[in-house]
Amino acid sequence: MDPNSEYELQILTICDDDNLGKWSPVVKFTTLGATSAKNLEQTHFKIVPTLVDREVQVLSNKNFTTSDFIIYNLNGDKIMSGNLNANGQIQLEHLTAGFYTIQFILKDMKYQCKFIKL
Repeated sequence: MDPNSEYELQILTICDDDNLGKWSPVVKFTTLGATSAKNLEQTHFKIVPTLVDREVQVLSNKNFTTSDFIIYNLNGDKIMSGNLNANGQIQLEHLTAGFYTIQFILKDMKYQCKFIKL
């Protein structure tokens, strides 16, 4: 699929060779123009551990020290933001227990990881 392009999608259910369902209504969508799949495969962000007590360590195959991060709770509320330090650690001891998503912003690219605060 090409970035910033409009497509139409329709689904046909097939129960078995002799039993076809009905076509779904046509759904239109536009692809994002952020990047290609090839670029996504070349950059990896990972946090360890994913079950967090005090801090997470950010691992990446890119120079992530220029990366900003935003942490969201399960409701999508912005909880915390900042810039990664040189050693790639983020202190999280002040967060309450729960499920979170961390978004890394590196130039015009965004990457997300999930973690659970114990």
